[in-house]
Amino acid sequence: MTKNPLRIYLPYCLEKVESGRFILLNRDYKPVGSSAKGLPVHEARPIALEIEGLTPEIAVSMSVTGDPDCDRIYLFSDGSAPWLGHKELLAYERRLARLLELAALRSVPHDRARTGWFRTLSWTSLPLSRC
Repeated sequence: MTKNPLRIYLPYCLEKVESGRFILLNRDYKPVGSSAKGLPVHEARPIALEIEGLTPEIAVSMSVTGDPDCDRIYLFSDGSAPWLGHKELLAYERRLARLLELAALRSVPHDRARTGWFRTLSWTSLPLSRC
């Protein structure tokens, strides 16, 4: 049986690895993009996102289950996987967009973030939201 490639390439959960740093895991709990059994050398140090300001309230808004736990945030479940349908895809896109906003704010200079410069970008304007 062939495994759905979306299980490998879409973020399933966000896991805290150290203070303010997180890695994205796929549905097989491997770093996104990996399907190997065991950890190849490049996976010994997966790419980590720096996310500032993650609170239990924000975790609730990103979690598919509404869980306030900031150590592991699930973006979808088996019953809400984005490949199951349009409604599931849009809900997943909203949670992922919130995650991307938090990760991107880390790379935007504070003076621009305060003036609302970053807020002019809209993830929902991407074609994906109109599938």
